[in-house]
Amino acid sequence: MTLAGQSPHRELLAAYAGIDVALDPFPYNGGTTTCEALWMGVPVVTLAGGRFVSRVGETILRHAGCGEWVAHSQEEYIEIALALGSNLERLRAIRAGLRETVRSSVLGDVKGFTRRWEDALRVAWKRWCGAPGEF
Repeated sequence: MTLAGQSPHRELLAAYAGIDVALDPFPYNGGTTTCEALWMGVPVVTLAGGRFVSRVGETILRHAGCGEWVAHSQEEYIEIALALGSNLERLRAIRAGLRETVRSSVLGDVKGFTRRWEDALRVAWKRWCGAPGEF
């Protein structure tokens, strides 16, 4: 295991080439870091908790099509991480296809997200103006 300090973003992204499996911290899950790891082809194991701060990792992984990496106990977290880390052939396949998996998932659907965001803003604006809207 290597713990590294702060680095420029380009170097951070390049460092993912040397990572087999990312371990999402708990009880406070990652967000941007989890998305970046997935984008760089690194599987992320997360432990889903009972509050928002410990469910972000699950939300990201499920929306990225990687729900099998979500653990519901510390024991399962370890099991998933060990299973991923001990199968180099599977890791190579994951690394080769993970970016496309993310790109084609709900998480990677930028146009769809934008449409839903615009719709939500429109409803909020109508509500603020006192106009009836869909809720």
